[in-house]
Amino acid sequence: MQKSKVNPEDYVWVVIEIKGTDENFLGLENDAGERFVPVTASREDAQALLDRLPAAPQGTTRQIEATHKKQIAATAAEQEFAVYLVDGQGVLQGRLE
Repeated sequence: MQKSKVNPEDYVWVVIEIKGTDENFLGLENDAGERFVPVTASREDAQALLDRLPAAPQGTTRQIEATHKKQIAATAAEQEFAVYLVDGQGVLQGRLE
């Protein structure tokens, strides 16, 4: 049996909000009113970002997960969100297409 290889360049790290049985990608809004999902290139940047966010709404927990770029792009587009790569400080690095 051959192991499949995972290309880390195909994945990003995203903050997931969990409330009860519902799980959603964290969505934010920038100063221009554009809704977006922030993602990071590394787990360390995602953890730093998570630590910088305001407290989650009551009853909601947050965690970070690796997600395939195509999956997050498709899910975000369905909800009319852009996807932006950010660093650990939350600074926008560019838009994922």
